Amino acid sequence: NLASSEGRLFKGGSGTGSNLSALRGSHERLSGGGIASGPVSFMRAFDALAGVIKSGGTTRRAAKMVILNMDHPDIVEFIECKVKEEDKALALIREGYSSNFDGTDPDSAYASIAYQNANHSVRIPDAFMEAVVRDGKWKTYNRTDHSVAADLPGPRPVAEALARCLAVWRSGVQFDDITNDWHTSPMSGRINASNPCSEYLFLDDTACNLASINLVKFLDGRGTFDLERYRQAVRTMILAMEIIVDASSYPTPTIAQNSHDFRPLGLGFANLGSLVMHYGLAYDSEPGRSLAASLAAFLSAEGYHTSAEIARRMGSVRRLPEEPGPDAPRHGKARGRGRPDRQGRSPDHPVCGGGGRPLARDGEGGGTLGLPQRPDLGHRPDRDDRAPDGMRHPRP
Repeated sequence: NLASSEGRLFKGGSGTGSNLSALRGSHERLSGGGIASGPVSFMRAFDALAGVIKSGGTTRRAAKMVILNMDHPDIVEFIECKVKEEDKALALIREGYSSNFDGTDPDSAYASIAYQNANHSVRIPDAFMEAVVRDGKWKTYNRTDHSVAADLPGPRPVAEALARCLAVWRSGVQFDDITNDWHTSPMSGRINASNPCSEYLFLDDTACNLASINLVKFLDGRGTFDLERYRQAVRTMILAMEIIVDASSYPTPTIAQNSHDFRPLGLGFANLGSLVMHYGLAYDSEPGRSLAASLAAFLSAEGYHTSAEIARRMGSVRRLPEEPGPDAPRHGKARGRGRPDRQGRSPDHPVCGGGGRPLARDGEGGGTLGLPQRPDLGHRPDRDDRAPDGMRHPRP
């Protein structure tokens, strides 16, 4: 079912995120007497499928996230699988194979190895981090009977392997406890996974449409940021994205049902890097971070405010009255309008990532809060529309 659902999602131009922690470890017994394959072996097949099906039928590769919990019996194998494949690619490159990794050369070193079509992330609980600090033991558990699979002498070797993994392209970590602490619909289930860029973290089998607002378009003739125009843009986008939920088609009945029941929207901003440069601020500075935080907070508050206004006319989402209500969006009018009658159209407004999209909106520096920023490679970068991210190194 997962391969079929992902194939339909990729065909429609969507990205997917899957947590494979429910699969038995590669040393667990099967009822027929054999041994389970383990999630890493299945990942090869899923990765190959993502490589075959281009996103939306275009030349863009499919976007995919694979996650495994830190207490899974195969966690070390999962952490190291990308590192081992990367070592194979480097060995092939040393022997003369092409280092091309954009998918245009079928004989390149990277086209010959596995796990190149997905982001890999480890789901880490607070207990693991605490064990690292005190150098305590860490246990992994079998999936069938929840017995202890391994009693590791200490989590530090796993943490060191994870550090090596993070040096490899498209690897990361997700912190499970804090993610679920901020969950806006905890009564409906846990958050187990995310989309490939990790800005959308919500219930299983849900979908979220994404959009970004180009920040530099709100600079007036004097170079001042027009907050009122920004507010109107947020309101218009939330309304449009709310309409899109009903106008969209979905790949499976379950995703369709959950998307209509919860109606999550993903509105964010792009071109933050250019805006920071416009004001002469260092990106990694207190003023730069304050600017980004203010714009993100304003977007979030106005998004919830608009959502509540829509709900007063159209009714709240079907599953919202079951939830106790999120603690995070304590934003004046938005909170006053949304409670105590628990009206709201969307319980979840992630700040979505811009990725390469700022380039399609006349963006220079790119940048979206909460994600690694695409750097401005020079004051006059040379663009190449054929490149995956539209940029090359600047001309000297």
